[in-house]
Amino acid sequence: MSDNPFETGKKYRVLESFKFGSYDFQQGDILIYRSGGFSRYDDCYLFEFDDMSGNRKVCKLAPEFEGREIVPFFEEV
Repeated sequence: MSDNPFETGKKYRVLESFKFGSYDFQQGDILIYRSGGFSRYDDCYLFEFDDMSGNRKVCKLAPEFEGREIVPFFEEV
C-alpha cells in the first residue's frame, strides 16, 4: 500500500454501514482516525479509529488491497 488514505486525529463520517470482523460501522457514525499500517502478525493492513465515546474500531484489509478500497465508506468532516 503506497499511501495511507487517512490522517491521524481527523474525523471521518461513515457513509454506508459495513462490518469488518467484529466491528460494526454504522452509517452516520463519526470516527477519529488513530493509526494504521501493515501488521506482520495479522498479515494485513489495519486502520484504527475511535468513536466519539472512545471505543476502538478496526478495519482490516488483506495485503492485496490498497487502502483506497475503504475510502468510499468515509468522508472527512
